[in-house]
Amino acid sequence: MKKIISVFAIVSLILVFIGCDEENYQDKEYYKQEVYILNNLSTSSKTRSILNVDAYTYVDTLKVISVDYDTEFVKVTNDTVYTLNFKVGIGGSLPAHEDVTVKLTWDTVLLEEANILGNSDLVLPDASLWTTNVDFDPVTKEFEVIIPKGRSVTALNINLKIIRDEKDLYKNYAFPLKVVSSNHPINKLYDNYLVSNFTISETQMTNFSGFDLPPIKMGRYHSPLLSGNAENTGTDGERLSDKFILPLGDAAEYEGKYMVFGWAIWSWEKFGFFSLGWMYTQLNLIDENSGQYELVPVIQGDALFPARTFNHSTQPETTEDNFYDPFTKELKIVHRNAIGSEYIEILKYKNDDMTLKATGLPSGGKNWEILRSKGYQYWLPIASENE
Repeated sequence: MKKIISVFAIVSLILVFIGCDEENYQDKEYYKQEVYILNNLSTSSKTRSILNVDAYTYVDTLKVISVDYDTEFVKVTNDTVYTLNFKVGIGGSLPAHEDVTVKLTWDTVLLEEANILGNSDLVLPDASLWTTNVDFDPVTKEFEVIIPKGRSVTALNINLKIIRDEKDLYKNYAFPLKVVSSNHPINKLYDNYLVSNFTISETQMTNFSGFDLPPIKMGRYHSPLLSGNAENTGTDGERLSDKFILPLGDAAEYEGKYMVFGWAIWSWEKFGFFSLGWMYTQLNLIDENSGQYELVPVIQGDALFPARTFNHSTQPETTEDNFYDPFTKELKIVHRNAIGSEYIEILKYKNDDMTLKATGLPSGGKNWEILRSKGYQYWLPIASENE
């Protein structure tokens, strides 16, 4: 009986200690709370600068005005705004227990170092070109931001005015910020940040409103992404730099639906039947007035296709900002993956030669008949006898 009582007492003491430990650890700060600054263009705390920012793209329009496809050019000239988001926060395991006041200024030393290291001529834009969401003192040249009690981060947004006729100036603009004072300690490693080299680009779309949209040309398209990837080199040393676009079928239900063979930076001719997914995606017309298409990755288990879209590291996602220009025979494709990375590819039509080059690899495309034999039931160019 005494033994049972003793065991009960020990267990009770353990539970008491555990309960005390839990209570002691509540609302306890495990790390030193220090003020830091980041930018939303990079989630890496070690990154202290961002270069070559795609700030804005002006989209001009070729408007079709007759059945003969005569056009008029509509140029966009309006000013717009690009918002640059800096994040000012405090580290630690708990939010701020009081309002944290942080003052920041332009870091001229960081700007000078960037110019020396990059052999560049970066400058802070004139004050007439930007505004902020917080007060700026033109005398002290300081911003003041408040991290409210109960939060760990606040935003300092810089709204950069974009003027099209001065677009070449933006490549030399920079915003270098530095934390100079606070009622909390400042992290000396992460107290500054620079964003620079803003790109203002121009592109063009065609508006077919009221007229039939010409179909995408079937055939071989040159891809700069494939050209830039050495992994696409064939056995003969030649870079495999072409992608292929085919209509999904010739029945009415397939109108405006295509397949793009070759995924992202990898060639269909060399990696078409890769073990982690076949390198193709479906392209569907979603706006017949502008020639806008939806790029749809083929998901695992889709009964209409023999294998999913290639996803070696991150699952590809659907995009809608894809346009085909029948006058230039160029297809603009936007690639995006699950972690939010996005990049643009311009496919340029070359010819209607659909012959695939032999690479000697098991994953190679080889010819279109093999693709059909693997389960692809839609329309395909059949291999010639000498292929």
